[in-house]
Amino acid sequence: MTGFRRSLAAATSLLVCVLAYAAEAAGSQIWFTPIDPFNLHDRDPSAAPDLMDLFRPGAPWANAAAHVQVIKTGTRFLATAPDPILSEALQWLQAHHIEFALETGLVPWSATCGRGIEGFNAPAGAVGLAKKVQRLGGTVSDLAMDEPLFFAHRYGGPNSCRDPIEEVAQHVAAEAAALKKIFPAMRIGDIEPVAMPASQDWVEDIMRWVVAYRAATGEPLAFLHADVNWHGP
Repeated sequence: MTGFRRSLAAATSLLVCVLAYAAEAAGSQIWFTPIDPFNLHDRDPSAAPDLMDLFRPGAPWANAAAHVQVIKTGTRFLATAPDPILSEALQWLQAHHIEFALETGLVPWSATCGRGIEGFNAPAGAVGLAKKVQRLGGTVSDLAMDEPLFFAHRYGGPNSCRDPIEEVAQHVAAEAAALKKIFPAMRIGDIEPVAMPASQDWVEDIMRWVVAYRAATGEPLAFLHADVNWHGP
């Protein structure tokens, strides 16, 4: 069995398990987030870089693909993938009525902090990615922010910002407004870690963040995805 078929078999098995559970939930969406070939190579140079084979005619995951509503990828893939490769994937998604989502940092770094930290991006960096998709004839239906609350407010490592929650929301709101000019129907949501060790007020911070985001942008978060800390409480 080729690396491609092994990868697709594993992905399909996972999706079937997810579908069996999710079928009980009315109105639910199935999101599929495969690891792009650039990040995959960093993790395991021997791994088959076969993500794009998902979008080839006759790829052996038709049954699972028929149940997927959204495929999500990250900043690096969108920024690095050559135009012909990305265009092919976007056309395949449109033909199969699967929406395209982007996970990226939406807090702009500054001259004093944030650069090189997860959750941050170059000023207007996400806008540049959205314009690339638009230029290639695609649509970003959903944007999942990469843990802005944790990395811009709570994270205390080198080059951290530790901004107040309301200030983080203002930074994000400016980027969100620029994105909405490109894709007005884009749904913007968030990913945040849960089960934070040694933190008694993290849930309260998340609730403050949800309120602050709505106040800054004029609309609620479209979704909140949990990044589960499997080693936490």
